[in-house]
Order: sequence, then structure tokens, then C-alpha cells
Amino acid sequence: MAQYSPRQCLATPEATDFGFPFAPYGIQEQLMQELFSVLERRQVGIFESPTGTGKSLTLTCGALTWLRQHEELVRSELLQRIAEVEKEIDRLQASSAQAEDWISAQSESRKQQVELQQLNRLRSLLEQREQQLARIRERTKERKKHHKFRTRTKPEGEQQQPEDIEPPSDADADSDSDHELADGPEEQSEDRYRAVQIFFCSRTHSQLSQIVAELRKTSHAAWVRCVSLGSRQQLCINPQVRRLRNVGLMNERCLDMARSKAPANPSKKSRLAVGAATSLSRCPFKTPALVESLRDVALCEPLDIEELAAEGSACGGCSYYASRSAQDDAQLVLLPYQLLLQQSARQQLGIDLRGSIVIVDEAHNLLESIAQLHGSELTRSQLELARDQVTGYKEQYARRLSTRNLLRINQLIFVMRRLLNLLEPKAKGDGAPPQPPPVRMLRTYELSSEGDFDNIDLHALLEFCGRTRFAQKVQGHAARAQREPRPSENQPPASSRQTLLQRLAMQHQTLGKRPPGKRKLAETQPEAEAESKEPQLERLAPSPIRPLLAFIETLTSNASDGRVLLNVQAGIVKYLLLDPAEHFADILSEARAVSGPQVGLILSSIILHLSATDCHCWWHDAAHAGAEGATVCPLPGAAGGALLQPCGAAGCGAAVCGGQGTDWSQPLLQLCPA
Repeated sequence: MAQYSPRQCLATPEATDFGFPFAPYGIQEQLMQELFSVLERRQVGIFESPTGTGKSLTLTCGALTWLRQHEELVRSELLQRIAEVEKEIDRLQASSAQAEDWISAQSESRKQQVELQQLNRLRSLLEQREQQLARIRERTKERKKHHKFRTRTKPEGEQQQPEDIEPPSDADADSDSDHELADGPEEQSEDRYRAVQIFFCSRTHSQLSQIVAELRKTSHAAWVRCVSLGSRQQLCINPQVRRLRNVGLMNERCLDMARSKAPANPSKKSRLAVGAATSLSRCPFKTPALVESLRDVALCEPLDIEELAAEGSACGGCSYYASRSAQDDAQLVLLPYQLLLQQSARQQLGIDLRGSIVIVDEAHNLLESIAQLHGSELTRSQLELARDQVTGYKEQYARRLSTRNLLRINQLIFVMRRLLNLLEPKAKGDGAPPQPPPVRMLRTYELSSEGDFDNIDLHALLEFCGRTRFAQKVQGHAARAQREPRPSENQPPASSRQTLLQRLAMQHQTLGKRPPGKRKLAETQPEAEAESKEPQLERLAPSPIRPLLAFIETLTSNASDGRVLLNVQAGIVKYLLLDPAEHFADILSEARAVSGPQVGLILSSIILHLSATDCHCWWHDAAHAGAEGATVCPLPGAAGGALLQPCGAAGCGAAVCGGQGTDWSQPLLQLCPA
């Protein structure tokens, strides 16, 4: 994607120009102006503000004011720059005929022509994007005229009894082809203009809903394109998916229905013809026209996560995929911590932080959230269940698997057995060798070495499981094995043709013996039997393969970032993340600017350390911006580095900034305790 960076700098506006809904307090004016400065200078800003000062509203107004002025500057400067380059080309062409060094003149003219082509391409892409957004607004206005009195109600599907749902068929479960992740990022064209986006991250969806409510009070609600992102648990409106309740099962069911080729609403005759369904029907809510319509509504009106789901229920479009589709064209994206801090979640949603602005609200919760998201725990019972499920899957489809995939499955089984061996209590005796303590703290490479699986390529193993969606296939096989009775040892299993003929014969005999008035009741029995099977699927425990793969992924991380707690007595192996800085470093390196209000002392040290080593950022403490020596101070590598200075506030001797000659290997910056 293409993006234009203006050469001019925006001047910090006055306090009355931020679109605040009422007269701001002094601390609110100061915070908005300093945030504007941080965003314009591509800095990392860490702010503190007392409770009850409206930090969310203040940050929203400050960031959106900068964004609107930045977009206006991009349009005006791009046209101005094109005119300047055209004049320069005309001047060079006129002077090249009389120049003695005509080769240098032609070379300079060629450079200007290349720049002009790039600028014209950016202008064309920007105009195409603006025309597309204008068409979206027009379509939304037309729809509102036709649906003026529409009410947001639940779809009829939630009022009806759900139909039978089965996991993927055997042909899909044991398929050995190389599948791509169906929930991966959508294809994005490179020939498209990429505008600066603001990603506002908070801990809970309720806090994000409050931001939407505050945004509606401002003048920015009339022009900003605001989209709320969430998981399927919050946005899915399909009753067949929502009743699964577990997030992992909901994701798997949604992906199966998205890839299904069966009709969205199969007739009763087709359901009776096949008996218990072997494949899922397509989701009736994921229709391109309905999803596009809901996407347009989300872009033209700020909606929180509950309102977006209600709007999807009213129009019959999938709210989850509509929000994903609207995310590319949104100016303000609201999302919870887990969708921003996990790289896999960002990739699946297509979130690109390059050149964007990231605002982390209530950043004092950031460290705990990162440690929780990137930690992992496995129990002995989970390992045993996962081992049995994978072993059963391998025995069922061993002849249909390729040598390469069979090797990966055997490696996964070997890793599980070695982990179970580590969790097995050792017998004590007089002649037995000394045993390690029951509770130990190990490094990741120490665990793999002691478990004797350090020679296995865990990266390749994880890549295989993700590419083939191995966890979902094992879960589907385990669910079918739990429902279907095993054939007797003395009786060979019947073929699928024989089973179908026997079922049709029994159905014909049953219907022939019943009176005509009772045949209709008999016809509905297969559906009732199918519905009775669904609660069994709902009671299935989440797949133990996913926690296993999450734990194996933690073993591939840097050994200095965490430790593995091995508790033989409790039968638990747990990965503890000790250094969350590495998982936040990619956000700092990709984003244009990062702001964290209400930050604690530990987080300020980590962000300072990352800023000093990985990028050229600035530090600012908004609580003491007026004190001498507490103004914005550049880190090493930026122009005009300053020396370490005291805060300057009354009774405070904390250091607030540092410069050239400082040992940046240690986090020196501290917040003023006052």
C-alpha cells in the first residue's frame, strides 16, 4: 500500500480547536496539546492524569483533531508538491538545451519525472479512496431512506430450534492436502492508498463502549469513521454458533460453515434424505451483499460492539466479518487488549500498524495483560487426553497420510509422551538415584533437553499444525468417536452403502405400518434425534490440542524472556513470561506513535528501554510539563540530546530525561512520586 508523508509540520492548535464538547479543564487542554505534539513528531508519549479528568474523551479529541488536520495537510501538500515538480521539470527541460553538462541535466530531469509519476500515482489512489468512501456514504443514505422505521431485533434463527450440527466430514478431517488458514488476513491490494489510522486499545469492551458514547458528544462524530473490533463471541449472530459458548469451538464452527458448499438453508426433504448431516450448511448471515451493507453502516455511524451485533441481527448480515471488512477504511479502530497485543490475532484480523497511531488506555494494566496472553499452562490430564486423541487420529488415517505429515504427527506424539514422563512422579527407594525436586523452575531449552525432544524442529511442527488445521481435525475425529458406537470385534463394520440401504428399508417399513395421520410425526423423528445429539457436542470439552500447541509455541521464544514451572506434585507444567518488553517491541517499531495514559513506574522503564534501543522516540511526563527540566527530552540518536536533569517540581528529585553519555542499558527514567 502507498502512503504520503507530508514535509510540513502541523502547529499545535489552541485549546478551543479540539472539538471538546464543553469547556475543558486546564489539565485537559494540556493533555490534548501535548498529545497532538507527540503524534506530529512520531514519538512515544506516556501520560498521567488524575482520576475523573476524562482521559478517554481528552485523548479521543486530541488524536482525532490531529488526524483531521493531517489528512487535510496530505491533500493540500500533495497537490502543491505535484505542481512544484512539474514546474521544476519544465525548467530543467528548458535549460538542458543550453547546458554544457547536458547529461547531468537529463539525469536530474529524469529523477524529477520519476518523482512526479509517484506523486501522481499517490494522488490517483487517494482520489479513488475518497470516491469509494463517497459511494459508501451515498449507499448508506439510500438504505436509511428505505429502512427508516427498522427496529433492531434478533433474527428469526434465534427463535427457532436449531438443526443438527456435525463436525467436518471424514473426507475433510483426514484430508492430506495443504490447507490454508481460512481465518487468516484477507487479501489486500498493494495498489491502494493507506491512510493513517488510530488504534484505540482498552482492557474491556465496556470501556470501549464508553469511548463511543463520549465520541458522540463531540463534533468529530459527524465525520470520523469508527469501527469496533471483537471476537466471534461478541459479534456472531448465528444461533448455531453462539450456543457453543466456548470461543475455540465457535471459531472452528464458523470456519467450517464458511468453507461449506452445502446450501445455507437445506430443505426438510434433503435433510431426511441424508439422515444425520455429515457436513455443515453455509452460514446464511455471511452473504457478501449483507456483509457489505453492514460494513457501510459501521463506517458511516459510530457503533459500539453491542450496537454492531444488534445491527447485524436487524439486517441479517454477519457483524464479525463486517467489522473486519470495515477495519481497512476506518479512521478510528476500537479493540481490546488481546487483539492488539497478540501478533497472531493482528495477522488474522489484517491489522497493519505500520505508520499508524496506537493509544493504550489504562496502560498500567499492560504488563499483566501481556504476561497473561503469552503465558501457557498444561495439566497431566490434558496431555493424556491429547495423546489419546492424536494417537486415535493417526491410527484411523495412517494409510491416507503422507510420509511428511505422518512424521509430524509422530513427533507431536513423542513430545507429549516426553512431557508426561517429566510430570510422572518418580519412585523412591534405597537404591534409586537421587530425584530432582518436585517443583522446579527451568529455562525453555532446559525443559526440551531434559525431555529429550531438543532435536525436534518445533517451528516446523507448529507450522504443520497451523497450515493443516490439525487441532480442529483431531477435535472433529474425537467428537465423532465419542458419539458413534464401535463395532463388535466378531462383527465386521458395515459399509456406507449397506448402512444407507438398511436405514432406508427400516424407514420405509416404519412409515408403511403407521396410520397416515401419524406418518408426519414419524417423519420428524430424524430431526428430533439429530437435535438430541447437539447437546452432546456442546458438552464436549475444548480441544486439549490448542493448549498443547500454545505451550509448544512458548518453548520457541527467547529463553531469557520466561521460565517454565514444572510441578510434579500438581501435575502441571506452566510457562511464565518474565519480560513482556519483547512482545511490545514490534508495536513500538511499526506504529507511527504510541501513547499510554495512566501508566505505572514499571511500564515507563520498559518503554524507555525499548525506545532507547530500537527507535528514536521522545519522553514526556504530562503531570510536570510546566516544570523546568521536565519538558520533552530526545533520546540518543535524535537531534539535540539533553543531559540527565531533575524533575524540577517542588520537593521532587526524580530524573525525568536523559541524553548523550547516559548508560541506556538500564532503565533510568522514573515518574515523579508527587
